[in-house]
Amino acid sequence: MMTPATVLLLSEEVERTYMDASDQLLVAIAKRLKRGRAKSLEAWKIEKLAEMNLLTKEAVEIMARVAKTTPKQIVEALSEAMAISLEDTEKILAGAAEKELIHQAGAIQTSERVREVVQNYARQSTDKLNLVNTVMLNSTQTTYRRAVNFAYDEMKENIEKAWSAASSVEMAEKAKVAQEILNTATMETNLGLWNYQSAVGKAIEQMTAQGITGFYDIRGHKWSAEAYVNMDVRTTVHNTAIAGQKARSADYGVSTFQVSTKSAARPLCAPWQGHILSWNAGDRGVVYDLHGTAYQYESVYDTSYGEPAGLFGINCGHFPETFVSGYSMARYEELDPEQEERNAEEYKLSQEQRAMERDVRKEFTYAQAMKNAGLDYTSALKNAEAARKDYTEWCKDNGRTPRYNRTSIYGEKRL
Repeated sequence: MMTPATVLLLSEEVERTYMDASDQLLVAIAKRLKRGRAKSLEAWKIEKLAEMNLLTKEAVEIMARVAKTTPKQIVEALSEAMAISLEDTEKILAGAAEKELIHQAGAIQTSERVREVVQNYARQSTDKLNLVNTVMLNSTQTTYRRAVNFAYDEMKENIEKAWSAASSVEMAEKAKVAQEILNTATMETNLGLWNYQSAVGKAIEQMTAQGITGFYDIRGHKWSAEAYVNMDVRTTVHNTAIAGQKARSADYGVSTFQVSTKSAARPLCAPWQGHILSWNAGDRGVVYDLHGTAYQYESVYDTSYGEPAGLFGINCGHFPETFVSGYSMARYEELDPEQEERNAEEYKLSQEQRAMERDVRKEFTYAQAMKNAGLDYTSALKNAEAARKDYTEWCKDNGRTPRYNRTSIYGEKRL
């Protein structure tokens, strides 16, 4: 049975790929923030910005691995979604065909309609993720440039504050001497003035908190790569499961279905729970259940279907249940309320667990980034280990199985 929790689970592999890539890009940026050979603050900034090409080359290699891996992951996720979705549907259709209420159809494996559904949605998802890959590359460059400028400004401000506090000459003279310090003094001489570790550490903390951008919506809001990919893949898995039922029913010449019911349905979905609808535009009529009771049906296009927050829309938890006239039983009551409650709680806990896993990874990414920048990462590593310990305790308290592979990052063993 397809549930929101199942959809979430099927989307994990692709999301994990992008989480890994985001972590690796942040660590690659931090590596370029090392002090280097510059002898002054101004020279440091120039040196760092000049390393943009090296960073871009590394980022392209990281995203190339993503582009190679995700198409297969998407197909596997969608194929699994299709199999789960059609398990009960096939029993209904085959049973009705055996009683000669509808015509027979070939095996699912030979269904051209079903194959096309998987291929089309896989292609659409891959195209979207290719756009995400491009945005991530651009975001890596922007994030690096911002981090260099942030660290530079922070160090410059520290120099000027420290010099001003230690001097009693006129402001104009202060500015002149301060600029000379910025341009000519060695990094080692002024290390105590601008506190290099503090400035670069703040830049790294800021960029790891914000993450790598993967998508900009029509309102200009930024989505992290993993957040957008998770939403997109979950939506694609959900849509594939629905389209698969529609396609397989069409193989048998059936167009009618009943909308599943669930607690806390959205406003645009709630009025259609339990209703029998047809996939065909303009189609209206009567169907009969197993006992001959008649039910009116109408077209799905007369509902909120097609609207983002409508029936079968983004993050909708409803699914169609194929209805064969003369064979199926209409179910207008809540389907097993206890199971619904368990599913809802399972989904809630899954979301909470994933959020904690992301937080743990973020802490380890920060520690890894600090190390790669040549900074003291002792405190960051302790915080990361403490976060993982809290995660373990939360899993124990909530009866969840810890998934340490989702809290670990590439290169963590070398920390």
